[in-house]
Amino acid sequence: MILGVHHIGVTVRSIEAMLPLYETAAGLSRIDIGRARPALAEDHSHGAFESCMLAAPNAYVQLLQKGASARKISEPSPINRPGIRHFCIQNHDCAKLERAVYHSGGTLIAPPLDLGTGNQYAYARDREDNIIEIEGLPYAPAAQPTWIGHVAIVTENMDASLAFFSELLRVPTNGRKMIGPTSQIDRMGGLSNARLEGAWLQASNMLLEFWQFHAPPYEGPVCRADPSEPGYSHIAFETDDLEGETARLLALGCTAAEGLDEVPSLRSDFLKTRSGIMIQLVEPRDPVVSLAALSDLGVCARLEAGK
Repeated sequence: MILGVHHIGVTVRSIEAMLPLYETAAGLSRIDIGRARPALAEDHSHGAFESCMLAAPNAYVQLLQKGASARKISEPSPINRPGIRHFCIQNHDCAKLERAVYHSGGTLIAPPLDLGTGNQYAYARDREDNIIEIEGLPYAPAAQPTWIGHVAIVTENMDASLAFFSELLRVPTNGRKMIGPTSQIDRMGGLSNARLEGAWLQASNMLLEFWQFHAPPYEGPVCRADPSEPGYSHIAFETDDLEGETARLLALGCTAAEGLDEVPSLRSDFLKTRSGIMIQLVEPRDPVVSLAALSDLGVCARLEAGK
């Protein structure tokens, strides 16, 4: 079965340049998982590459560096580009997250805004323009370490995305609504007259968030043409039955895909959804890198129940 979101993968040009933001603003800590190697024996086109796993209280983030093959992207990817678009870090104090982003070399699209929920929201960009949402939850305990609230996917077909990921997680949709156009939504995302639909699925340790932008239209490449292209590369789900879950996702329409990496501490298979989202299924060889080893796997559910 699927046990939860294990990690979010981000391909970067320089792990060392990115660590200050991910360690300071996101509060992530490095975990030793061993040196990465090409996932397929015949894939020697890029050689060895670096992999750095970072732990939050309830999930991991994996930074991947492919050296010269990770070309620089000339323009920042807009928030309405289909694909894995961001993950969200949450804390009692959004101002604390904002200061840490700027101190670590990141930027904000707009200052934190209240969208009518009582929470504070902002989209940040790291040094390589990857989007990270920061969110302040005033009902969370002030002493609660920063955690990951969700990972977001922008889709061109909401119904198809929800059908697939609901089946993957074996959960129903946890809310769905239309949003915009409003000045606050436009300001937060740096768009004009944005009109979008949002939906959510509850994994065991965080939400999966989905957005379909009905306006403005996105113009540009939809899917990542090269897995070593900088940006969000994949979402990994931990399983206790790698072979069985791989077969189940293939039956749901996924195709086997060349992965970005393998590491000694994780058995894994890479698959691609019909819409081009890269999924990694992982079964830890070493319990130190399992979801069960994290310090606060249930933080999202606990805070939601107590608000």
